[in-house]
Amino acid sequence: MRYACIISKYLIVNKHSSFLNLLPHEIELLMEKFGPCDVIDKEERIPANFDPWNAEIALGSCVIVKDRDGKIVLIRQSVSRPDLDIEHWFFVCGKMETGESLEETGVREVYEEIGCVVRISGIHHVGHHYVMVGGNKHSIYYGAALVGDLVSGTPRVNSEEVSEVAAFTRLPENFAPQHRKYYPDLC
Repeated sequence: MRYACIISKYLIVNKHSSFLNLLPHEIELLMEKFGPCDVIDKEERIPANFDPWNAEIALGSCVIVKDRDGKIVLIRQSVSRPDLDIEHWFFVCGKMETGESLEETGVREVYEEIGCVVRISGIHHVGHHYVMVGGNKHSIYYGAALVGDLVSGTPRVNSEEVSEVAAFTRLPENFAPQHRKYYPDLC
């Protein structure tokens, strides 16, 4: 993955610089298409013992899916992740596959997880976050929170990764707590 290599090199050379100093090309392309958005820099969460040689670096997308009534479609994962428990609601998200753009990643993930086709209509924000798995595996995820308008289909569980799908007028109280602060306009 070309962008992961660029990001990985950046982290090795200057892991304490701001994310603003490195916008992966895919994020730059999104901003050219949809206009500027908030950039969220969460590098303060990276511990001093972070080892870039032993880190997974990934790009991905989350999609704020709006249904035909303007409600926000959220999912519950069937398996807990390091940063998200199964009882929390969250957006459809996924890692970029080789050859995809962040926009294509979002469209694919929505179709795979809730069986709907969306048109990406904007960017909510871009940023990154740090996750430590099992005390020794470090991961840095760079990506975009995209806004997607429902084109076709009815949101439903369409993947073994998803246990439940529902639409909300605002983010529910049990929306992923560590991410809630980045979506005040949806609360």
